[in-house]
Amino acid sequence: MHILPNTLDAILVNATFGVASSIMLESSLSFLSLGVAPPTASWGNMLMDAQSLSVLKDMP
Repeated sequence: MHILPNTLDAILVNATFGVASSIMLESSLSFLSLGVAPPTASWGNMLMDAQSLSVLKDMP
């Protein structure tokens, strides 16, 4: 019963870094058109669509 409370902080930090890594991986793959299909909202798809000049002018 003494080990779990002492390791809980490290487990939570590790899980948080895992979630952040998963988000970065998904957005990177979507930016390269290897991830989520384009109609689905994703950070990578939004960044890829924002590269055109018309999107930057019309939708700041």
